[in-house]
Amino acid sequence: MALPSFPSIESATQWKYDVFLSFRGEDTRNGFTSHLYHELQWRSIKTFKDDSKLEKGTTISQELSTAIEQSRFAIIILSPNYASSSWCLDELTKILECMKARDTILPIFYHVDPSHVRNQTGTFLEAFIKHEEKLREGIEKVKQWRAALTNVANRNGWDSKDKSESELIKDVIEHIWNKLQPSFPLSLGSIEKLVGTDSTLQELRLLLDLEANDVRYIGICGMGGMGKTTISRLVYQRISHTFEVSNFLADVRKYGQNGLVHLQKQLLSHILKKQNIKIWDVYSGSTMIKNCFCDKKVLLILDDVDQLNQLEMLVGKKEWFGTGSRIIVTTRDERVLLEHGIEKSYKVKGLNNIKALELFSWNAFKKYRPEEQYLELSKCFIQYSRGLPLALKTLGSYLYKRGLDEWSSALDKLEKVPNVTIFHTLKISYDGLDEMEKRMFLDVACFHKGKEKGQVIEMLDSRGFCGSIGIQVLHEKSILTIEYGNGFEPDKVQMHDLMQEMAWEIVRQESYDDIGRRSRLWLRNDILHVLANNTGTEAIEAMVLCLPKVEEVHWNPEAFSKMSKLKVLQFDNLIFSPGPKTLPNSIRILEWRCYPSKFLPPSFQPEFLTKLSLPRSEIVQLWNGVKYIGNLKSLDLSFSRNLIRTPDFTGTPNLETFNVMGCTNLVEIHPSISVLKRLKTLNLGHCGRVESFPSHEMPGGKKKKPLQVLRFGICWRKNPEPWGVMLPSLDGLCCLERLDLSDCNLYEGAIPDDIGYLFSLRDLNLSGNNFVILPSGITRLCNLRFLNLKRCERLQELPDLPSNRWLRINADDCTCLKIVPVASEFSTYLTLLSRFSSINCFGLVDNLGGINILVSILRRFLEALYLRQFLEVPGFQFKLDIVTPGNVIPKWFNYQRVGHSLMLKVPSHLEGKNRLGIVLCAVFADEQNALLDVFNSFTIQCSSSAFGSVYGPIFEVGHLVSDHIWVSYAPLSHWDYRRPISIHFKALYGSQRRRMIQRLRRIKKCGAFLVNHDIDSHKSSEGAPAPGAILKRTHEHDEILPRKRSREA
Repeated sequence: MALPSFPSIESATQWKYDVFLSFRGEDTRNGFTSHLYHELQWRSIKTFKDDSKLEKGTTISQELSTAIEQSRFAIIILSPNYASSSWCLDELTKILECMKARDTILPIFYHVDPSHVRNQTGTFLEAFIKHEEKLREGIEKVKQWRAALTNVANRNGWDSKDKSESELIKDVIEHIWNKLQPSFPLSLGSIEKLVGTDSTLQELRLLLDLEANDVRYIGICGMGGMGKTTISRLVYQRISHTFEVSNFLADVRKYGQNGLVHLQKQLLSHILKKQNIKIWDVYSGSTMIKNCFCDKKVLLILDDVDQLNQLEMLVGKKEWFGTGSRIIVTTRDERVLLEHGIEKSYKVKGLNNIKALELFSWNAFKKYRPEEQYLELSKCFIQYSRGLPLALKTLGSYLYKRGLDEWSSALDKLEKVPNVTIFHTLKISYDGLDEMEKRMFLDVACFHKGKEKGQVIEMLDSRGFCGSIGIQVLHEKSILTIEYGNGFEPDKVQMHDLMQEMAWEIVRQESYDDIGRRSRLWLRNDILHVLANNTGTEAIEAMVLCLPKVEEVHWNPEAFSKMSKLKVLQFDNLIFSPGPKTLPNSIRILEWRCYPSKFLPPSFQPEFLTKLSLPRSEIVQLWNGVKYIGNLKSLDLSFSRNLIRTPDFTGTPNLETFNVMGCTNLVEIHPSISVLKRLKTLNLGHCGRVESFPSHEMPGGKKKKPLQVLRFGICWRKNPEPWGVMLPSLDGLCCLERLDLSDCNLYEGAIPDDIGYLFSLRDLNLSGNNFVILPSGITRLCNLRFLNLKRCERLQELPDLPSNRWLRINADDCTCLKIVPVASEFSTYLTLLSRFSSINCFGLVDNLGGINILVSILRRFLEALYLRQFLEVPGFQFKLDIVTPGNVIPKWFNYQRVGHSLMLKVPSHLEGKNRLGIVLCAVFADEQNALLDVFNSFTIQCSSSAFGSVYGPIFEVGHLVSDHIWVSYAPLSHWDYRRPISIHFKALYGSQRRRMIQRLRRIKKCGAFLVNHDIDSHKSSEGAPAPGAILKRTHEHDEILPRKRSREA
């Protein structure tokens, strides 16, 4: 059933009164009229009711006449003695004069027959006999009265004999409320606050589901200034008339400082229309609220809640409210909603640029478009505000009626000092944090915005904070946001620019005049000033400067001598000369790329140091002998060309990461490395002068070790003799996930047999080595996901591969490779490949046949797809890439075209649930003569409106000896099969130094075939052949292997 939309807000005359009450005092003043007036007031319907002191004289006063003119509606209570009062009859005449055309006159026939009013009979006849006797010369006026009574009696109204007085009053109130509601002012100051609320209201409408009879809590959350209060007030004004009881409790955070009892009194006094309600404690207050609302359909809005106990004591449980009730809670802290069990919530988003310009312009110009000469400056203020309604309204109002020069000056001022109103509104969130959360927030705002979430948490932990829970709390409180990755990119920590600016201002306020007395320094000029003039103090906790380009720094080597509480020091792209004479022992994180000295200062005893990163430094040796740094977890000396030997690790028992990659003069690895029981990552890659590893044991002794990443790539110089390099035992590395042995000059027997016991291993890189066959232990690597054999030019055969469901193999340039079990039709069905790349593997294709390789791998993949045996794995997606030499697309790709694009039409029998996906194919050309040197990699992209984009694996540029064929599978779960699918292929070329990609259309041919559920079908129809049909005719198809082209050609 469709949900009703919210009523719209109309522009309406701003009446002084909503209702004018006309009644005969002696009949109903202390009874019916009194009760009706009370109910009108309770619903906040502004009502004019004349009292006895006005009833003087024989004609209505000017005050009464004005009140009628300024009223939207009139309720006329026609009681038995109504017509006996000339005062009432004059009121009625005036009402008709003012409202007859608007049709806003509402009669109530109270203990009178409507026909008596219409025809002036009964008590109305008696009254008019007296009027005619009294006004013999004013007979025209009497005729007006009679006409007025006849007119009002002919209108739709209420007859008191049809229902009880309480029911009658309820009906009247509901009718008036429904009539008035679309015209009620929003009490929001001005209509401009409604800019951009339409989509929000639609989403809230679905959450509220007003036709459902359940009791429902709805949350509205978001950062300060985002418009939560505006939206909730708008919702209140639009739907409150549908509830028996409604209340908007504003500024709960602010008034909550006076205690929960004060909030309970506010809530109950509005509902009960009583002041000075006596509540002894919060528990008796909760009981009163429950008793008051338990049998009523209630709308309550609690605005700006910041504590769980506020919800517990004001709107505790659903049982407190009658069926159909709705409780809306606005808050900056999403956690408050979750802890109270409020699962349905709406997070308010900022305005887009179009809506932002409208809101800003309304406040700056009182119209929805800026004046032409102000347009560019307006866009600057829009950019600064980043969609925050508070900033748009505040800045727009500030600039109203100001000249261009003042606008430019105001923009310049914002770059130096934030707007006070915006700053204090946002700072409310900061003030609600505990001390550690405040410090974490300032660190994130000053140093970590836009960084990977894991990296930020690691940095905060190293600072002595609790990073994981801290980031989550700041996220829940709408102070920062998490930009979630897509599976390929990691999650990142983000923050609204104005929230970040608020944090910067908090740091600046620590000391406006003396930069060296601020807790955090991150601006280039500030840091260089402190370093050059030695003005640092113990107030500085963190100093971070990472420049986009290398810059030489002139400084005082004693600059750190007075920073006794410095905990974070990070420099990148700064060239210092000379090096520091001293470093604070308080440092927890020291990251200094291109550290200028050969040694650390002798006085440096960093007891709390957790991370030491000196890549590309001039370090020769970190320290002599044993230096106890018990908290050190990460040590990075990568690419330090002068490093000769590693330090003694005896004093760093908690080290988890050690990186000396690229230390080309490193000769000695200290034997104490074997005692590092907590080491998780060891990178010895490209250390070509290392003479030997210190032990036949990996770090950690004979016990189980936590090592997860181990890299030996190019760790030893090339030895022309086989068996020249022997790896130490891998026994006990049960946690190892990545092992890099690339370019280690390994021959048969160099890899120990116990490699098969690395049961956690997922990524094994053996590229660039000299073995002919692989160790048989690889078969036991049950969790292996990627096997890199690239450039193993002597490799001839792969053993039976692990019984894994999805394995990626890179065998590029294995020119002697002839046997791959998984690509043979005689192998078992245990291993399934999700990627197999065999660029330039002509020996393999000569031996097995190119078509056989494609068919064998594709068959197994499609059978797994048909059986859906892995679809229950959360987040799993079927993916396949095959690359092999070839230039002919198999015939069973029944959609084929020369060039880089094709069109296919889905047959009717593959429509609906019968479809699964599409297998794509492209022949791509050798591009080594067409590429510039700046490009070193490329991939193939296939794009279509039906399934988005599908990318092939990354290839090296200039590496192909001849044309190759790429085959890939793309799932089609949500595609429009009613129209033809257009598919485009292209080769994308890129560089490691920059992400810019050049598009070169070197796709020679392309093809596709559709995949359906019909595994038993062996007929090649216009649709998709089954995998059996593909395989059984392996030798019936054209051979796709081109003759091998000589490398000299």
